[in-house]
Amino acid sequence: AMKALILAGGYGTRLEKDIREDKSGNFASLSGVPKPLLSVGGVTLLTRWLQLLEEAGVTDIIVVTNALYFEHFSKWSVNHPSYHVRLLNNGTTSNEERLGALGDINLAIQEFDIKDDLVVVGGDTLFFEDFNLVMAIEEFKCKAQAGDLGGGLVLRYKCTDDETSKRGILETDELGRVTAFLEKPLPETTLSRNACPCFYILSPQAHSLIGQFLTERRDSPLKEKDAPGNFVPYLCQRLPVFSFEISGRFDVGGLHSYIECDKYFTGK
Repeated sequence: AMKALILAGGYGTRLEKDIREDKSGNFASLSGVPKPLLSVGGVTLLTRWLQLLEEAGVTDIIVVTNALYFEHFSKWSVNHPSYHVRLLNNGTTSNEERLGALGDINLAIQEFDIKDDLVVVGGDTLFFEDFNLVMAIEEFKCKAQAGDLGGGLVLRYKCTDDETSKRGILETDELGRVTAFLEKPLPETTLSRNACPCFYILSPQAHSLIGQFLTERRDSPLKEKDAPGNFVPYLCQRLPVFSFEISGRFDVGGLHSYIECDKYFTGK
């Protein structure tokens, strides 16, 4: 059965800084709250993801967090008993010692001995209301698993010229298969305007390569192996990775993006 892993191991340093510097004082209550537990339109980001996953029939869900925020998630879990969520504490207490997203994924795969297809989601990311997880999973089953190659599926949405240098950009062929992944390229270096959010569906063959990827880079600085985007080009060279188009996403990084996301879901 397909499992899901929600990444909640970050420290939200940019958001915390924004809240401290905000003169209005309207957002002081958000300080110290992990981003996946922020409420947008009255529902936390984490709950929104759990609703989507459950509707798509994915009920085995792991949330990986850190020692600083573990209690917050434990409390949340007690208050939401209908969701069967397993919490994993990565043992870190500060941004400086974080494992990085790939490190957290690898920890969860080892800790829970995951041998199934796996949906990986950034806990501070949400998609526009028309996002259809059921169709994304269907696309994965239809394409990535064709011929038992056991590849992966990533998402893409159209971004503007000036956004390319802030995003991971996918280049794809006419079938939607990913041919390259460029990390924050200048707009003149690629014709593609397909940005790739933190959401991946990985076959066991695909996610088993994460450990190998990290081992090969054990002496590299964290920024070269933190984001799952660092792993996408490595995966594309070894297994088929397809892409599925969505209309857009929110990435709650700082206060401005949080306010935008909250406004959008409040209006729905």
